[in-house]
Amino acid sequence: MPGCGNGAVVTADHTCQKVKDGRTETALIPGPIGRAYASVGETLSTLTSQIQVKVNSMSGSTASVTVTYTPLANFTTSPKPTIVGTVTRGSTVSASAPGWSPTPETQTFQWRIDGQVVANGPTYLIEDHYVESGLSVAVTSTKTGYVPTTTVSDEVQVMGPPLMDNPPVPMVVGIAKPGQTLTVDTGTYPEGAFTTLDWSISSAQGWQVLDSGDTLVVTKLDRLARSLPDARAIADELTTREISLSLGGSVYDPTDAVGRLLFNVLAMVAEFESDLIRLRTVEGMKVAKAKGRLKGKQPKLSRKQEAHLVSLVHSGEYSTLEVAELFGVGRSTVYRAIERQRTAAKAELANASTRR
Repeated sequence: MPGCGNGAVVTADHTCQKVKDGRTETALIPGPIGRAYASVGETLSTLTSQIQVKVNSMSGSTASVTVTYTPLANFTTSPKPTIVGTVTRGSTVSASAPGWSPTPETQTFQWRIDGQVVANGPTYLIEDHYVESGLSVAVTSTKTGYVPTTTVSDEVQVMGPPLMDNPPVPMVVGIAKPGQTLTVDTGTYPEGAFTTLDWSISSAQGWQVLDSGDTLVVTKLDRLARSLPDARAIADELTTREISLSLGGSVYDPTDAVGRLLFNVLAMVAEFESDLIRLRTVEGMKVAKAKGRLKGKQPKLSRKQEAHLVSLVHSGEYSTLEVAELFGVGRSTVYRAIERQRTAAKAELANASTRR
């Protein structure tokens, strides 16, 4: 019996008894004091069918009573529960636990995802974010005179909704420009279908997020690259990553000689158009500047204001910060004004030396 120590025996009245120096010593077992007693390490049925309780009063008198103990029985059959219903996200499943013997008085159910408890009750609504997780249900059966017993079902993987044969293609409605609100027309889906919308903005190299087996669709080659070397580099990388390239409805085949020729021609045309746009832009800016329409960014200070600002700084009466606050500009503007005047003074001195 735990707590008696080496060389001790347990007596019928639940005390420890051992022999020391030829004398018999009796001591209470640590633990079984008070109004309740539970055996440690062994069941009561292995000790005795009767338990004796001794009560000691403050006056020194004692009284004892013997009660008969009936050990709890085990269920004869305790089969695993099963999950009834389609185990997909958004669906409701139920637990079934027949076949127990004898018939339980109560049964409680506990739903688990990958072994972690998520809900209680005979039914469970599978949440969307548990797709590809393992779902199981545990049932605990109780009956008077029987040991409460829990069994757990086999795990079933939570699946997503079935794929549609011909899903509708979403369409963005609105003008894609700053300040405008865009909406999406998702098309028609079957009743009860679950849809989510993810908006994204593609960059100039958005094709880099594609995976093997995908197809990059480009309406015109100049939307993908603006020079022949860039177009070739992108096409070579797509081929290496096993990504198809569709140009104007035709899939580019890098192994076809004619296809490579047409691709290079289109890339050269795209580069030529890009050069023309750049040239026209430069010419247009020259014409606008000649007509006084392109004045650029106006300076914050006039020449007189800038000269006065520099004179105040050189006077030593004001700090750079004070001068900046006085003219309503930043300190960097003050520094640039000082540098411009210093550069102009050097240029004027150099010109004077040249004239001499």
